[in-house]
Amino acid sequence: MDVEALAPALRDAGVKLGVQNHNGDFVCNAMGLRHLLEPLDPATVGAVLDVAHTALNGEDIALAGIDSGGGRRIGMKTAEQVHVIG
Repeated sequence: MDVEALAPALRDAGVKLGVQNHNGDFVCNAMGLRHLLEPLDPATVGAVLDVAHTALNGEDIALAGIDSGGGRRIGMKTAEQVHVIG
């Protein structure tokens, strides 16, 4: 799917796409989300960080908050949603 091609339609509809990490899949941790989302417009696509899948993948949760440059952070303070196990 070409998310950049969807950006105008997302803006027009007032919709923001959320991408969630999932252990064992294409984007399995916060760093994967960060790399996937870096080139995309944060007004049209954001992160849905699942810290359980981040932990299952063996990623240190502290890495989730590293600034990716250009003011784009993927982490618990800046993700669109954060999933945690209660």
